[in-house]
Amino acid sequence: MCGIPIISGDNMAALPSGESRVFRGYFAMISTLCIVAILLLHPHGTDASQQDLVPTFDVLFNAGVEAYLQERWQECLSSMQSALTDYKYWHDYIIDCRLRCQAVKEPEIDPSQNLELAFLEKTLRSSDCLRRCKKHRFPGRPESINREVLISFENLQVYDYIQICAYKVII
Repeated sequence: MCGIPIISGDNMAALPSGESRVFRGYFAMISTLCIVAILLLHPHGTDASQQDLVPTFDVLFNAGVEAYLQERWQECLSSMQSALTDYKYWHDYIIDCRLRCQAVKEPEIDPSQNLELAFLEKTLRSSDCLRRCKKHRFPGRPESINREVLISFENLQVYDYIQICAYKVII
């Protein structure tokens, strides 16, 4: 096929004994590497859900902007719509996490303590609660989102892209 002779169990006996051992060792090494690569690239054995395999809204938004700049209108439209759907899901869950963390009863701050340290402790607990909540729901997502993309969503730019791309798809 590729200029490499195919050696099966039937014709392996034709190889000299030293070459047979080298070939078997080489074959074992290659097959092990292939299995490791498959396991790393196909995470069925992990706790990650199928949602983690879907690109996040920041990746989809950037892909949509790239498609827009290259005038691939259908790809722009689908990327932006997917980004908006994922952003809404992410945003709603972050609000839910914040509400859950605020509902956790914290011990009262003792006025005899150093107030700065007590405030820092309360802030760290709250931050850790939010981090754990996000990690539980979005195990495969990065901890931080590109600030420029977040600002674009807050400024509703995604709707501008959707409107223009939808218009271009129709005409």
